[in-house]
Amino acid sequence: MLMNSYIILFPLPLVLFFYNMMNRVLRPAAYKRDSDFFWNEPRYKRMASFFIGYPTKVETLVQRNPWKYDFLENYIEGKWKFNFTVGLGEVEEDLTRRQELLGHALKTNREYVWVQPSIPFIFAFWCGTIISIFLGNIVLLLFYVIFV
Repeated sequence: MLMNSYIILFPLPLVLFFYNMMNRVLRPAAYKRDSDFFWNEPRYKRMASFFIGYPTKVETLVQRNPWKYDFLENYIEGKWKFNFTVGLGEVEEDLTRRQELLGHALKTNREYVWVQPSIPFIFAFWCGTIISIFLGNIVLLLFYVIFV
């Protein structure tokens, strides 16, 4: 079940990358140099951000539930910087951190903020369980089809 769950989530970074590439053409304002911090970051961080998250308008983040996203940026000493660390703190601390970052984005008149989707693993685990019941292990099934 776990292997099937991981295989279900495996294409997610590629989906996010193609989503960012399409939006870079369709919504170029999200990727312009108005967010100076993005172009001041090292190239590897900019490339990693395309596989991990996407830019979203601050206005839509205000209307959403704060648990549906997490910020890829952090506001440190008056500057926005990419933050790829995952912290598992208390629920209240995490919620206040997200609300503070959203408040900083509103104060600094940011139009777009980089976020990553919060996808619960329970959904992939449930799908992996259903696949395991009806098909078995997908990897072993693929090996059987390819090599036998």
